[in-house]
Amino acid sequence: MDDLTKAEDKGFDHLTVEKSKASFQDEAGEISSGKAQFDQSNINYDYDEGEEAEDGENDIGERRISINDNLLLKLPSGQIKQISNLSADSPISLGKYGKFNSNEIIGDPFGLTYEIVFKSSDQPNKKDPSTLEGTLVRLSSSSNSINNDDLNRGDDFYSSNDHKILNVEEIEATNENIKESVGAQKMSYDDIEELKKSGLSGREIIQRQIQQHSAFELKSEFSKAKYIKRKEKKFLKSFTCLDPTIYNVNQYLFENYFYSIKGLRTDTLSQILNLSNVRPGWRGIVLDQVGGLLIGAVITRMAGEGEVYVINDSDSPPDLHFLDHLNLNSSKRNKSNLKVLKSLNWLQICASKTTTMSTSCCSSKSKNIFKTLDSSDLVTSLEDQNLTELNILKSKLLLLESNEKQNNLTDNNCCSRSVDLNGNSTSNGNKRLEREKLKIRKKINKLSKLLSIKENFLNSKFEGLISCSDFEPFSIVRNLSRFLSFSSSITIYSQYLIQLSELQSFFKQKQQFNKTSSNKMDEDDESVKISDKNHMINSEDCTFINVTISEPWLRKYQVLPGRTHPEMNGTHSGGFILTAIKVSS
Repeated sequence: MDDLTKAEDKGFDHLTVEKSKASFQDEAGEISSGKAQFDQSNINYDYDEGEEAEDGENDIGERRISINDNLLLKLPSGQIKQISNLSADSPISLGKYGKFNSNEIIGDPFGLTYEIVFKSSDQPNKKDPSTLEGTLVRLSSSSNSINNDDLNRGDDFYSSNDHKILNVEEIEATNENIKESVGAQKMSYDDIEELKKSGLSGREIIQRQIQQHSAFELKSEFSKAKYIKRKEKKFLKSFTCLDPTIYNVNQYLFENYFYSIKGLRTDTLSQILNLSNVRPGWRGIVLDQVGGLLIGAVITRMAGEGEVYVINDSDSPPDLHFLDHLNLNSSKRNKSNLKVLKSLNWLQICASKTTTMSTSCCSSKSKNIFKTLDSSDLVTSLEDQNLTELNILKSKLLLLESNEKQNNLTDNNCCSRSVDLNGNSTSNGNKRLEREKLKIRKKINKLSKLLSIKENFLNSKFEGLISCSDFEPFSIVRNLSRFLSFSSSITIYSQYLIQLSELQSFFKQKQQFNKTSSNKMDEDDESVKISDKNHMINSEDCTFINVTISEPWLRKYQVLPGRTHPEMNGTHSGGFILTAIKVSS
């Protein structure tokens, strides 16, 4: 009852409780169980620690809307509209709800609710509302619903920010004795259109409809609230700027891009982070094929401390385009989260002298490379390829600098000549030479940084491995488990149980094999197969314990006096999670 009383004081129309095994607990308050709202492209991984704080965040850490942000706007219908790269002094269209100027929300905190208001002169003979540009009126940040008491008193809704929960006296009241017919609503469609043309707001139109409804007072309080909410979805021109937290972004992507994030639900993502013990200072390996949603959750919880390596199957940087939704470039605090992020591909990791790459982890392009080389050539070519390229670039740079010095000496001896032997201007030749040197220096810096990242990865032991990808789970463990320290965790998410059950079965067989191998080696084919797989995973004397597969389950509950019940609609599945702990055998 204490939670319910708090909800009433804050003005919530209803309180939604989500039952889940875990909740997001990052320092920025990104994700919270029971929260009743929805709340690369060109990601810059370089972070300047001396950078000043930006306009997107004030001194107390409150995030505000700024230029180039990506917004999530919640409409009265419950749908979420995405606004990309917000620019100053530009119109933002919300379809049938009209449009407004972006300057009216820039600088405001996230979470506020606005209503689009039009002038009377803008209303007549406008069949397409999307062409109308109105002004914004700020409403309550906690609720924008109409209250029955306000309707009865005829108060001004724009100045009424105290929308309290309905004062229900008869919880068990029903509408069974109401003989409502089509004629109960005396206002016609033409009457409503005339009210719109006269410049009345959506709230005033709803009030007129209620006053003209002959059976409205006969309804129960609950039925009245439902009636008002139906009208709000139809006539209100309000929206809420949602804070782009991990919870809100995950909820938006789950409802609009289900297959792009492989059905990764908010509660499932929270459990993955908790089972992997992600925290500030965490060092781990992440395989993300959900557009950067998993990486965004990990680096947000790490809060700029630690190290995370993203593994992908191409030479280009990993595809983390969903990070844009989190506005990680909008403030100094958010940019600091990106400095923990490093990326490598499978070839750079697995083509080392201690292991042979599993082709099932690679793309078709990578597989072709393995088909054309034998194992010895593979190690030599891939291990030394970057180093050879770096040496070649350095040699080119030295040669250019040597030629430049020679040209300078020639120019000093022959000052009267302004062109070289090819008829080109000497000054133009120097400019081309400088551009070529600059280009080579950039390549050298990039390659040196890559070699440093690779060397650091190969010589490190990590405390966690997280995967949300299409790679085969067994191949992931076989190629990456040797980089994990003892007592580290393995967390693999998949939409399909069969992919994880095969790995779980092997882990359990491996445990049994390790127990019996010291006493007597079985001679059947199964033991030989397990022994071969043990050697394929790694050469370390290790095993995996606490191997479990869980299916996250989530149900939302409505919690109101006398009306607490689960919601009728829900998601059919939240995927499956395999977890294991690497220990010494």
